[in-house]
Amino acid sequence: MVGSDPITRRAFSGEDPTAYPKAVDVIRRARDHGVDPYTSFVVANEHDDKGVFDRMLEFSDAASARKAEFAIFTPHPDYFPANRIHDAKRIFHSDGSKYNDANVVFGPARMSPERLLEDYLHRWREFYCVRPALDGDDYAG
Repeated sequence: MVGSDPITRRAFSGEDPTAYPKAVDVIRRARDHGVDPYTSFVVANEHDDKGVFDRMLEFSDAASARKAEFAIFTPHPDYFPANRIHDAKRIFHSDGSKYNDANVVFGPARMSPERLLEDYLHRWREFYCVRPALDGDDYAG
């Protein structure tokens, strides 16, 4: 889950200039050992601004990541990081069917809900339209 662990969170926020090369190195080392990581990017964490999407794509390019998913942070009730969002009354929906990591159900701290959804959908398309086909895959992007 890229973007939710301490190293990649600091890499994407710019809080720690040493975090970005460490995160890229982890993906590269996995590939060097024959493992093609499937990166799962979580967006709309409290520290994410609208530039997080571009930084995630740049990271994917730098690390030569070829498989990824993008998930919108979902503030499930009783999940500790979501308590602040619930307490601040930034929740839009109580419909549990929308709590699936692909719908915006709350007001993010540093971007608009509309921008979050637009960039989320765009990054799915952008990531896969420029990636080379994997060995043995029929999908060419």
